[in-house]
Amino acid sequence: MATASRTVDALVGADLVRREPDPQDARAVRVVLTARGRREHKVRYDRFLRALERLSNDLSEVERRQLADALETLGRLFAEPEPQVRASSGRPKS
Repeated sequence: MATASRTVDALVGADLVRREPDPQDARAVRVVLTARGRREHKVRYDRFLRALERLSNDLSEVERRQLADALETLGRLFAEPEPQVRASSGRPKS
C-alpha cells in the first residue's frame, strides 16, 4: 500500500494523474489521468503499437493470431474490476 501511495505521489508530482474523491466510497480516492497524462499515455501506447508491429512482422500468420488472442485475453483481464478481498478472521473455513 505504501509503495502504491508513493507511486501515485510521484505521478501527481509529474502532473500525470490527480486524486479525486470516490463518489461511491467517501473513504476512497480515485486516481485519474490529467490532460498531460492522457497525452503521455497516447505517446507510449502508439510507441508500443509500432514496436509490436515491427516484432510481429517476424511471426507466421498462426503466431500472429496466437499473439492477438493472447493480447485480447490480457486486455479483458486487465479491464475486469478486481474482486473485493475480505479480511479473514484467521480461522479455517468449515
